[in-house]
Amino acid sequence: LNGRSIHNAFVDVYSPHDSYPPKMWQAAEAYFESLDDAHMVLPGGRYSCAQALVSRSLDFLHKRSLGQVCHIVQL
Repeated sequence: LNGRSIHNAFVDVYSPHDSYPPKMWQAAEAYFESLDDAHMVLPGGRYSCAQALVSRSLDFLHKRSLGQVCHIVQL
């Protein structure tokens, strides 16, 4: 990998910059609003929460890296 490829692959989970499309956020909102109390429970840590969301194979997170999902959780 060259330096540019590494830079483009890095996700700064602490960045306040939201580069995700509004459609993703709308789909996430619809998903979370559709959950009952039992399914709304997620782990408290950012990384664990991201892993749990990825394991649910959600369409709005399809093709997102675990790093990106961690960033989404952080936002």
